[in-house]
Amino acid sequence: MHSNFDKILIMNLRIAGSILGFFMFVIGALAVILSIVNVSLSFLQVLEKLGFMWAFIIKGLICVTGVLLMYLTRQNYDIRK
Repeated sequence: MHSNFDKILIMNLRIAGSILGFFMFVIGALAVILSIVNVSLSFLQVLEKLGFMWAFIIKGLICVTGVLLMYLTRQNYDIRK
């Protein structure tokens, strides 16, 4: 069975994954909204060199990945059955 340490570790990893997913979603959504008005976040300016469409697709993927990460970390499943 699971020890107390394992349960606490799994819980902390789930919380960290949810926070990471939330920030990925917020940054991705903000980047997409700002790119519509031709403004970019400074740390994502590298993407703008790829062209508008590729940068838009990558920013959208960041957003979707964040939502997916939040969803997966909120599921209540046990891989060690």
